[in-house]
Amino acid sequence: MALSWEERALRVRGGDADLAAAPVDIDGATYRAMFEAIFRHTADSVVLCHTTTGVYYEVSDLYCDLTGYSRSELLGQTSVTLRLVDPEGVRLRVEMDGVARLHGLYENRLTRKDGTRRWVEFSHQEVGPDLTLVIIRDITAVKEMEESLREMASMDALTHVLNSTNFRERAETMLVQWPDALLVVADLDGLKIINDTWGHAVGDEAIVAIANELVAAVGQGGLVGRLGGDEFAALLTGSTEDPAFTLRRVRNALAGIRLETIDATVSASIGVASGKLAYAALEQAADAAMYEGKRFRPHGR
Repeated sequence: MALSWEERALRVRGGDADLAAAPVDIDGATYRAMFEAIFRHTADSVVLCHTTTGVYYEVSDLYCDLTGYSRSELLGQTSVTLRLVDPEGVRLRVEMDGVARLHGLYENRLTRKDGTRRWVEFSHQEVGPDLTLVIIRDITAVKEMEESLREMASMDALTHVLNSTNFRERAETMLVQWPDALLVVADLDGLKIINDTWGHAVGDEAIVAIANELVAAVGQGGLVGRLGGDEFAALLTGSTEDPAFTLRRVRNALAGIRLETIDATVSASIGVASGKLAYAALEQAADAAMYEGKRFRPHGR
């Protein structure tokens, strides 16, 4: 004989642990109240749909808010007919899981009625013949935070260009598509003199100024990173213009960099390398060219 919730709880507390998994006696009115409570008051979006076709039979108010569609626009439709999700994406995997009676936690991009997109995480559970209950959680804020943290981890804290590790990784990837790209290595002239004369704060200002000038000169078609100290690198791919034009712009930009704090101008030496080489070989060649050029400049570190 099935027990009530109260009876089962009291008997389990009394030591009858095997009853914890036993069914309870719930009347239809209580079931309906529970169902309504889940749909109307849970903190996540809830959908009741056909297991195979995905046709919506019931949706919660929060799901309407999440999608931007009213209940009357959702019922009888599917996530595919409304273009909420990619028909070749997670929905098909869920259907396959339904056939296999497997259940998991999935992520997907949901396109709202107004065209904006949200990241969602959802799970599904069969609750009856051809009926599936889907719980959907909006995780857009979490995804944006993760992306922000990844972006921060890839950037140099002082200059906000790529740090050395991420620059080299991305450059290696880009060289596969652009094997004839130019690698420019730039090094601030006379950093030691700047630090000794005006202090390290001005030295940092000069380093940041190099980064800013490089980013502006390279534009959208290239990549800029800080290799360390006062040394930077830029990969000129030619995706938007001839790398030679970009290189001339880089040379001009780094020939006279104005500092605001001391109203002075500094410069950077550069070295260039190209050819169908691995990134490490390109960097070594560009570095050698830069230091060869420094030998004939009056500045020192």
